[in-house]
Amino acid sequence: MGAGQSKADESTKHVFASDTPIQFSQELIDSLQASSETNSTRAKSLELHIAQRVAAELEKLKSQESEAFESIRKKIASGEDDESSKSQTGSSLLSVSPSEILSLESSEEKARKSQTTQKVQQEIEKLRQTLGQRKVVKELPKEVETA
Repeated sequence: MGAGQSKADESTKHVFASDTPIQFSQELIDSLQASSETNSTRAKSLELHIAQRVAAELEKLKSQESEAFESIRKKIASGEDDESSKSQTGSSLLSVSPSEILSLESSEEKARKSQTTQKVQQEIEKLRQTLGQRKVVKELPKEVETA
Protein backbone atom coordinates (compact mmCIF):
# COMPACT_ATOMS: atom_id res chain seq x y z
CA MET A 1 0.00 0.00 0.00
CA GLY A 2 1.32 3.40 -0.92
CA ALA A 3 4.07 1.95 -3.06
CA GLY A 4 2.45 3.12 -6.31
CA GLN A 5 2.08 6.72 -7.37
CA SER A 6 -1.35 8.30 -7.38
CA LYS A 7 -0.68 10.25 -10.56
CA ALA A 8 0.16 8.77 -13.91
CA ASP A 9 3.69 9.18 -15.19
CA GLU A 10 4.41 11.50 -18.07
CA SER A 11 5.53 8.43 -20.02
CA THR A 12 1.92 7.19 -20.20
CA LYS A 13 0.85 10.09 -22.41
CA HIS A 14 -0.09 9.03 -25.89
CA VAL A 15 1.26 11.04 -28.77
CA PHE A 16 -0.23 10.35 -32.15
CA ALA A 17 1.88 11.13 -35.17
CA SER A 18 0.18 11.91 -38.46
CA ASP A 19 1.44 10.57 -41.75
CA THR A 20 0.65 13.87 -43.45
CA PRO A 21 2.13 17.14 -42.20
CA ILE A 22 -0.36 19.50 -40.60
CA GLN A 23 0.34 23.19 -40.89
CA PHE A 24 -1.54 26.04 -39.28
CA SER A 25 -1.18 29.66 -40.21
CA GLN A 26 0.57 31.93 -37.77
CA GLU A 27 -2.57 34.12 -37.63
CA LEU A 28 -4.65 31.18 -36.40
CA ILE A 29 -2.09 30.24 -33.76
CA ASP A 30 -1.85 33.85 -32.56
CA SER A 31 -5.63 34.25 -32.37
CA LEU A 32 -5.98 31.02 -30.39
CA GLN A 33 -3.29 32.03 -27.96
CA ALA A 34 -4.72 35.53 -27.54
CA SER A 35 -8.27 34.25 -26.98
CA SER A 36 -9.49 34.44 -23.40
CA GLU A 37 -12.25 31.94 -24.12
CA THR A 38 -11.83 28.60 -22.37
CA ASN A 39 -13.58 25.27 -22.78
CA SER A 40 -15.86 26.00 -19.84
CA THR A 41 -16.94 29.39 -21.19
CA ARG A 42 -17.62 27.84 -24.59
CA ALA A 43 -19.64 25.09 -22.93
CA LYS A 44 -21.62 27.59 -20.88
CA SER A 45 -22.37 29.75 -23.91
CA LEU A 46 -23.44 26.66 -25.84
CA GLU A 47 -25.75 25.58 -23.00
CA LEU A 48 -27.21 29.10 -22.84
CA HIS A 49 -27.79 29.09 -26.59
CA ILE A 50 -29.49 25.69 -26.43
CA ALA A 51 -31.67 26.80 -23.51
CA GLN A 52 -32.76 29.89 -25.45
CA ARG A 53 -33.62 27.81 -28.52
CA VAL A 54 -35.61 25.34 -26.40
CA ALA A 55 -37.50 28.19 -24.72
CA ALA A 56 -38.30 29.73 -28.11
CA GLU A 57 -39.54 26.40 -29.45
CA LEU A 58 -41.66 25.86 -26.34
CA GLU A 59 -43.24 29.28 -26.76
CA LYS A 60 -43.93 28.51 -30.42
CA LEU A 61 -45.56 25.19 -29.53
CA LYS A 62 -47.53 26.82 -26.73
CA SER A 63 -48.94 29.44 -29.07
CA GLN A 64 -49.84 26.80 -31.68
CA GLU A 65 -51.60 24.70 -29.07
CA SER A 66 -53.53 27.67 -27.70
CA GLU A 67 -54.65 28.59 -31.24
CA ALA A 68 -55.77 25.00 -31.82
CA PHE A 69 -57.63 25.01 -28.51
CA GLU A 70 -59.39 28.24 -29.40
CA SER A 71 -60.44 26.90 -32.79
CA ILE A 72 -61.84 23.74 -31.18
CA ARG A 73 -63.65 25.79 -28.58
CA LYS A 74 -65.19 27.97 -31.30
CA LYS A 75 -66.24 24.90 -33.29
CA ILE A 76 -67.90 23.39 -30.24
CA ALA A 77 -69.56 26.69 -29.30
CA SER A 78 -70.91 27.19 -32.81
CA GLY A 79 -72.19 23.61 -32.81
CA GLU A 80 -74.14 24.22 -29.59
CA ASP A 81 -75.65 27.46 -30.89
CA ASP A 82 -77.18 25.90 -33.98
CA GLU A 83 -80.03 23.54 -33.13
CA SER A 84 -80.23 22.46 -36.74
CA SER A 85 -76.62 21.33 -36.75
CA LYS A 86 -77.08 18.72 -34.03
CA SER A 87 -76.88 15.98 -36.61
CA GLN A 88 -73.72 17.54 -38.02
CA THR A 89 -72.01 17.77 -34.63
CA GLY A 90 -70.81 14.20 -34.86
CA SER A 91 -69.34 14.80 -38.30
CA SER A 92 -67.71 18.08 -37.20
CA LEU A 93 -66.08 16.28 -34.29
CA LEU A 94 -64.79 13.65 -36.70
CA SER A 95 -63.16 16.39 -38.77
CA VAL A 96 -61.11 17.55 -35.77
CA SER A 97 -57.40 16.90 -36.26
CA PRO A 98 -55.39 14.81 -33.80
CA SER A 99 -53.30 17.82 -32.78
CA GLU A 100 -56.49 19.65 -31.80
CA ILE A 101 -57.55 16.68 -29.70
CA LEU A 102 -54.13 16.56 -28.05
CA SER A 103 -54.29 20.26 -27.28
CA LEU A 104 -57.72 19.78 -25.74
CA GLU A 105 -56.40 16.92 -23.63
CA SER A 106 -53.37 18.96 -22.60
CA SER A 107 -55.62 21.83 -21.47
CA GLU A 108 -57.69 19.37 -19.45
CA GLU A 109 -54.48 17.99 -17.97
CA LYS A 110 -53.35 21.52 -17.08
CA ALA A 111 -56.67 22.15 -15.34
CA ARG A 112 -56.32 18.87 -13.45
CA LYS A 113 -52.77 19.75 -12.43
CA SER A 114 -53.86 23.18 -11.21
CA GLN A 115 -56.58 21.52 -9.16
CA THR A 116 -54.10 19.10 -7.64
CA THR A 117 -51.76 21.98 -6.93
CA GLN A 118 -54.55 23.77 -5.11
CA LYS A 119 -55.32 20.62 -3.13
CA VAL A 120 -51.67 20.24 -2.15
CA GLN A 121 -51.53 23.88 -1.03
CA GLN A 122 -54.66 23.34 1.07
CA GLU A 123 -53.15 20.24 2.66
CA ILE A 124 -49.96 22.16 3.44
CA GLU A 125 -51.99 24.90 5.12
CA LYS A 126 -53.88 22.33 7.19
CA LEU A 127 -50.62 20.74 8.29
CA ARG A 128 -49.18 24.13 9.21
CA GLN A 129 -52.24 24.88 11.33
CA THR A 130 -52.00 21.56 13.15
CA LEU A 131 -48.29 22.06 13.74
CA GLY A 132 -48.97 25.57 14.99
CA GLN A 133 -51.45 24.18 17.47
CA ARG A 134 -48.90 21.68 18.74
CA LYS A 135 -46.53 24.44 19.76
CA VAL A 136 -48.18 24.84 23.14
CA VAL A 137 -45.86 25.89 25.97
CA LYS A 138 -46.45 23.76 29.02
CA GLU A 139 -45.36 24.66 32.49
CA LEU A 140 -42.68 22.45 33.94
CA PRO A 141 -43.25 20.68 37.25
CA LYS A 142 -41.54 22.27 40.26
CA GLU A 143 -39.28 19.24 40.66
CA VAL A 144 -37.76 19.84 37.24
CA GLU A 145 -37.25 23.54 37.91
CA THR A 146 -35.50 22.90 41.20
CA ALA A 147 -33.27 20.22 39.70
